Amino acid sequence: MGPARVILNADDLGMSPETNRGIAECAGAGAVTSLSLMANLPGFEDACGRLREGLPGSLGVHLNFTLGEPLLKGGEARALTGPDGRFLPLGRAALRLAVAGRSLAQGLEREARAQIERVLGAGAGRVWHLDTHHHLHGFPVLLEVLLRLAGEYGILAVRNPREDFPRAPGEGRPTWQALALRFLAREAPQRIAASGLRRPDAFYATALTRSRDFGRTLRAVLERAGPGVTEVALHPGYAVGALDSYQAQREEEMRVLLGEEMRAALRSPRLRFITFQELAEGGGGA
Repeated sequence: MGPARVILNADDLGMSPETNRGIAECAGAGAVTSLSLMANLPGFEDACGRLREGLPGSLGVHLNFTLGEPLLKGGEARALTGPDGRFLPLGRAALRLAVAGRSLAQGLEREARAQIERVLGAGAGRVWHLDTHHHLHGFPVLLEVLLRLAGEYGILAVRNPREDFPRAPGEGRPTWQALALRFLAREAPQRIAASGLRRPDAFYATALTRSRDFGRTLRAVLERAGPGVTEVALHPGYAVGALDSYQAQREEEMRVLLGEEMRAALRSPRLRFITFQELAEGGGGA
């Protein structure tokens, strides 16, 4: 049996120039292998410039329905927003997804299409995978949107939203929200595979973002990586303003990702770090 294959994917590229700068430093050090680009936030143009200049890593679209304003305007976006014209915050968006009707599904697809087309039109490189901010395609209605659009635009891979949880020493149990999303996403791996798309076999995200010790939890994730392909969602960056509630933790992720322990992991013969492009082209996974 060969080394475990691991994708180190930086979510939130395009959130801000400061986020982009932190991601670029980690990618340059090999601690990020793939990138997920947000199309509707202030750092989009800066991110595209970095990609055109050769930012390392294969490119995906980080479809966003919970932060900032949609690309759609007016009546087209009404099903996705509050009275202020901005996306609903995560809790309210999740509740709406749980009881989604036809109008919401149509609105999600139109907005997702607009975000994908903005990335494709930016000349930033080929898009190899789709995922979502807060992993909301664990909700079946949104997963079906991603599967349709991936097929339409020739995007070969989709993130597996059914999250795994490491047994890191000193960490508590997963939150009920994370467990609920895992339950909702229980059939997602099979649905992605049945659509002819590639996806990682294992996925780790909120276990890291909610960890009391990011470095210790990342170590546990990498130690647990086994057969197939494991994706680790990362969120490095330099803190800026109040774009979201995770700004300070982004710098802690950077500190760990650029540290000696991570450099040693990147040299480990037990691990092989790959990109979503390699997965899409047949480098492992279902």
